[in-house]
Amino acid sequence: MYGRDETRLLIGRSWTLFVDGENFAKRGQDVLAKAEVKPDRIAWSRDVYLWFPNSKATQPFMAHYVYDRDDRPPPIQAPAATRAFYYTSMPYTNEREVLASRLALRRLGFEPRMFQRRQGKSKAVDLALATDALTLAGEGRYEVAVIFAGDGDYVPVVEAIKRLGRHVVVGFFADSGLSDEMRITADDFVDLTPYLVGDWKALYKSRENAAKRLAEEPARRAEQERKRAEALARRAEADKRRAEAQRQREAAQQAKGS
Repeated sequence: MYGRDETRLLIGRSWTLFVDGENFAKRGQDVLAKAEVKPDRIAWSRDVYLWFPNSKATQPFMAHYVYDRDDRPPPIQAPAATRAFYYTSMPYTNEREVLASRLALRRLGFEPRMFQRRQGKSKAVDLALATDALTLAGEGRYEVAVIFAGDGDYVPVVEAIKRLGRHVVVGFFADSGLSDEMRITADDFVDLTPYLVGDWKALYKSRENAAKRLAEEPARRAEQERKRAEALARRAEADKRRAEAQRQREAAQQAKGS
């Protein structure tokens, strides 16, 4: 995507996505607010989860395109993620809300990892992400770890994954909560700001276009009816002229025979 960071590391390699959803949601909300874009429930719950409304969790939207000689992009050459994990927390005061959030993350394509939030950020999120990323790397379950997190506490995790012979791509918001060390330690970095803002703006644009088409539908149908009526009137007039011509021919034949 022109003007956006891309990574080549996903091309032809298996990869798994790990999202520090608690931090991603809070920082992402700030990014969207700065861009004057308000998310809605389709892929957002305040301080719990946030995602790209037009992208499934396993979609390699940040993968580099390779263009052919006609400058036409072929299908994305990176495979879908083998797994996508979303780690977040929320108060467990309402079991229905907890279940609803987990189901929403599942619909987005994630394996939800939900923890109880008591005060501030849950450390269980960081621990679970680190444990899963290292365990799956050690088991050879992926070639590239894609980690959506900006906290410098993950730097030792990134280093450990690399020591296991895996690549690490870090994705986060370049101007909101990104540790310099995370960006330096990763094999590649993708600024998610233009993707997040662009995806939400595209959603609202498509809704506006749909609403516009819906509002214009009565006028379009009325115009179709008008054209249909005009066509029927022209056909009736043509039939009338043909009938009159036939009548005149018959009258002429009768006059000639008498």
